[in-house]
Amino acid sequence: MPENSEREFFLNDNKIRLIVKSVYRSKSFKVMVENGKVFLHKPFYAKLFDALEFLKSNERWVLDRLANSHESEKLSVYLAKNNTLFLNGVLKSVSLMNSRTEAFYVENENEMVFSFPFENEDSLQEIFIECAKKHIKNRVDYFSSLYEFAPHKISLRSQKSRWASRSASGVLSFNWRVLLLNEDLQNYVILHELAHSKFMDHSVSFWIFLNRICPNARKLDRALVREGKYIFSVGRE
Repeated sequence: MPENSEREFFLNDNKIRLIVKSVYRSKSFKVMVENGKVFLHKPFYAKLFDALEFLKSNERWVLDRLANSHESEKLSVYLAKNNTLFLNGVLKSVSLMNSRTEAFYVENENEMVFSFPFENEDSLQEIFIECAKKHIKNRVDYFSSLYEFAPHKISLRSQKSRWASRSASGVLSFNWRVLLLNEDLQNYVILHELAHSKFMDHSVSFWIFLNRICPNARKLDRALVREGKYIFSVGRE
């Protein structure tokens, strides 16, 4: 099997996309699953046979990860297929327009228009993050006022597997992809982080409190895990 190139490989009768790479100075085998592909790293002088045996010994883990893995998808492709967004509790249609100048977005009562040079995908993501920060901040302020939480500063990030976090100083960091979630899950993510201003851990008291301000919190948490696997694949890190 050629190294450093993508090939089909059968793992217990399951066809996978496998890339084997020899790594200088590495002393151990390593297997990773990203974007629906399996990456197998081996020490430079190790035999390919031994690397594949290591892969087979981790068969269950690899197949489980592949089952929950999604190919990365451009934000423009996602928005074209899923052309609505919940913004401050309002469902709005989304349109993409080609721009000959800088990227920008326009918002009215029922529609969001993102205009960007179609050849520059990064510019769309940049203005989308601007839009997400504005609307997530509005929602944080709304719930803070409604449930009498102290005001919070927020920041947006592009985490691979986290929706949000709260720093010791009280700054709330949200994944910009929160804006791609439906209204209930958006609200759940925000209320979950606000609840941490009362309880920093995930104790029973935390969940009791969260369920008071966000009914069916456990159910929403499970839904977020299911739907998040796809949403995390959207856009660039």
